[in-house]
Amino acid sequence: MNSVLVLDTSTSICAVAIYQNQNLLSTICLHQPNVHSEKAALLIDQVLNISKIPVQQLTHLAIAKGPGSYTGLRIGFALLKSMSYALKIPILGFSTLLGQAQSFVPIAQQMKYPILSCLDAGRNEVYAAFIDNQGNLLHDLGACVLPHPDIKKILTTHSTLIIGNGANKILEHHPSPPYKYLLFPYIENPIANLGYLLEKKIAYQEYQNLITFEPDYIKPVHITISKK
Repeated sequence: MNSVLVLDTSTSICAVAIYQNQNLLSTICLHQPNVHSEKAALLIDQVLNISKIPVQQLTHLAIAKGPGSYTGLRIGFALLKSMSYALKIPILGFSTLLGQAQSFVPIAQQMKYPILSCLDAGRNEVYAAFIDNQGNLLHDLGACVLPHPDIKKILTTHSTLIIGNGANKILEHHPSPPYKYLLFPYIENPIANLGYLLEKKIAYQEYQNLITFEPDYIKPVHITISKK
């Protein structure tokens, strides 16, 4: 039986969950920015206690690899890489955009709509990915300056679920798309429906190398030299 600890620190949300096979045993999600370094390890301890699973019984670790916050991603990666090394168990990575879309798959299947998953990237930019109604990635659009031709094409050829905290920004720059859409700008828990995705990755042994595994920042990191 697979026991998987999942961590997402890629956005302002800090979320932790435990899955056994495809079943969600417990999850805690904090909608508090800038608490990842303080709270992530504590939340891991809490979900393990709630699930009544000793840390030694974990078989896999999984982490949202971005796109997202540079600082948040580094905190999450440092924590889970340390656990993977200490426990000698494999680590899985999944796209933040693909992960948050999984909770909307039942709606997408019922409506027969694909999903446009997005995150606010500041100014007039979003990170975006186009996902089918089964939760499979169709096209990773990366960092998009709005208005964007690929997003315009999606909204003018498909009735679409637009999800994530960049959803309202997309409609500001692409007003009144000709096809229907459903808007879900609020993500309650970005890792609440990952059972199938995790089991598929485990089945195909999509494990990450601890040395080379890095977050998906999408946009390059700019480090400025102090003027002092």
